[in-house]
Amino acid sequence: MPQVKLHVGNDFLEMPFMIAWSMWHNRNAARHGSPRQSANLVVQKARVLLDEFQTANQSISQSKEDVQEFWAAPIAPSYKGECGWGGF
Repeated sequence: MPQVKLHVGNDFLEMPFMIAWSMWHNRNAARHGSPRQSANLVVQKARVLLDEFQTANQSISQSKEDVQEFWAAPIAPSYKGECGWGGF
């Protein structure tokens, strides 16, 4: 039987996951003594958090597009080396 994969964009999944996280956060805060929030307030806060997240990621991706990376040969008598594990 062939497997069918449906492509679902991130926009479709972001809000349900943010609401689920906000519900968990509200429940966890209530367990630690904070008052419970109404369902409307939980959804409203999820929308605000998602908007902040999308705005932050949009500005980061735009700033990465503006930067042009290039390799330059070292000035003699120096040399460049790369270490695959990220440290010396």
